Amino acid sequence: LKLKSNLILAPMAGISDLPFRLLNHRFGCELAFIEMINVRSLSYKMPKTKKMLLSSDEDRPLGIQILGSEEEFILKAINILGAYKYDILDFNAACPVRKVTRRGEGAGLLKAPKKLHKLLKIIVKNSSKPVTVKIRTGWNKASINAKEAALASQDAGASALFIHGRDKEQGYSGEVDYKVIAGVKKALDIPLIA
Repeated sequence: LKLKSNLILAPMAGISDLPFRLLNHRFGCELAFIEMINVRSLSYKMPKTKKMLLSSDEDRPLGIQILGSEEEFILKAINILGAYKYDILDFNAACPVRKVTRRGEGAGLLKAPKKLHKLLKIIVKNSSKPVTVKIRTGWNKASINAKEAALASQDAGASALFIHGRDKEQGYSGEVDYKVIAGVKKALDIPLIA
């Protein structure tokens, strides 16, 4: 996937629905993502999840971001997504919400870079689309491991990496750590989007 613009709409829960993505496309955002989708919800074919996957021809290029930590449900979700039109499959290792991290999903995977690597290898092997991953700088200030997680992702076959420049404990507030982002960029051979 070659982009002419560096404007990308991140997947935002409860926000990046089809009308919002189309509006952003109209104003110059070339690539947009559907809001994060839990692989369990997708596997159980929940009506709300199916609604989140609504798209149109004008909604391209399009990324779908999945969240999960169980191989069985990740594989089911990838299989179900085969019926949809999209361009990138993104794996979330960044969501800081407690109900997500306590299940070892989202930013919880930053505590287990080996598991993140293993899951990404499975996703890359089974996806017909390029696979990207979204991470954070680490779990907290004492455990900044973005470089390790990024290299594990690259080694697993990720085509690009997205990084939120805050750690899990910061959530969505506080200063972005541009030094960590720069260090990750320097370490990677794949594209990095901050």
